Amino acid sequence: MKTKECVAQLKSLGIDHRTSRYLLKEVAGVSNFLLDPEVPDSTCRKIFRYAKKISTGYPVQYALGYSYFYKNKFKVNRHVLIPRFDTERLVEEALKYIEPTSRVLDCCTGSGCVGLSILCEKHCDMTLSDISRGALRVAKSNAKSLHLDPHITRSDMLSDLTKYDVIVCNPPYIKSGDIASLDSAVQHEPILALDGDVDGLKYYRILKDQVREHLRPHGVMLVEIGYDIQDSVIELFKDTFRDISTVYDYGNNPRVVILTNLINPNIGEWL
Repeated sequence: MKTKECVAQLKSLGIDHRTSRYLLKEVAGVSNFLLDPEVPDSTCRKIFRYAKKISTGYPVQYALGYSYFYKNKFKVNRHVLIPRFDTERLVEEALKYIEPTSRVLDCCTGSGCVGLSILCEKHCDMTLSDISRGALRVAKSNAKSLHLDPHITRSDMLSDLTKYDVIVCNPPYIKSGDIASLDSAVQHEPILALDGDVDGLKYYRILKDQVREHLRPHGVMLVEIGYDIQDSVIELFKDTFRDISTVYDYGNNPRVVILTNLINPNIGEWL
């Protein structure tokens, strides 16, 4: 079957042009659509199987079983959020603070895309943590695929963990009342990784309560935020950190809050 014919059939299944091209590129290896190359029948059947799922609102990344993030491909399934391009800002900013001797935590790791992307760029002592056992299985699989060996542990936020030089976290921050209005594809993603309670701040409050016990005095914490909670997050942490700054994503939305210089840190044991 010719590529153009395949696209036409996908359209009849309710698949938009952009998604059709993505499927053909990923599954059939089509890179030049102007040449209208032939697609083997077996490959077309595979694409149509994916399309039937996607036509119901099922995310294309879940259908394929993977998503791209930063510089690598990551396994994804219903246990983890699909990595977003905007979250790459969290990686880019964290890398500025990490040295080879740094002890780093990726809290709420999900697929592991943030922590593993950091580990691909800089040698450090990396821990991936999440409360979801399903998510940790995905993170472990991604670490193996990338030939990385981070510590992987189940934890409720920072509970039962040690002290770190750098903590990165992309917590659930969607307001509970907004979840029902999200795109249909997002509705398939795990509610545990989306729902930040009525004001979207539940997990930032937990981080605030726990961070003095788990961040070294000279350390830095970087958290992803939703576009509409920047002021609330800054207000929440202003009596915990002396220095707070915001980094914007490429759509010019506030995306990462950087917190440094703990006020009255609980020094305790470093190890």
